[in-house]
Amino acid sequence: MELQIQDLIAQIKKDGMEEAEKTASSIIEAAKQQAKKITDAAQAEADKTLEACRKQCALEEEGAKAAIRQASRDVVLSLKAELSRLLSESLAHSVQGALASKDLATLIQAAIQGRDPKDLAVEVKAVDGALKANLAKELNNGLELRLRSDVAGFKVLEKDGSGYYDFTDEAIAEMLRPYLGSLNI
Repeated sequence: MELQIQDLIAQIKKDGMEEAEKTASSIIEAAKQQAKKITDAAQAEADKTLEACRKQCALEEEGAKAAIRQASRDVVLSLKAELSRLLSESLAHSVQGALASKDLATLIQAAIQGRDPKDLAVEVKAVDGALKANLAKELNNGLELRLRSDVAGFKVLEKDGSGYYDFTDEAIAEMLRPYLGSLNI
């Protein structure tokens, strides 16, 4: 009888172990499937977030490029306006000094009468020389080109008989900063 009880206990243990192994395998398989679902969902969310970041970066890059193009355009327009203003002031100053000049009076009268400028070469040369001399005088004193009144400008100076300019990286960056303010440069 003792043998039958031991056989019965052994059989119960064996059946219990087999059932436990089946249950464990089933639990492990369910856990693996659940883990795969979780990792697939996480990967999909990561891909979605990455794509959204790429789109946002592309938009910001395009916005920065547009701001730089606009700033470049603004700088060119401001510089043209400042050059025009300086040349107009120089010309006005030169003309003001030359208004009493007989040569300028002759040129104005010839223009009104529609005479050929070729016939007035001496007068043209004299007025041209006076304008150039005045511009050279202003260049000797140093011209400063400012894009805006609240920003430092470029300096144009005379050196060793020639005009030169010094457009340092710092000066250019300082002049562009107000036009690119939203980029936090």
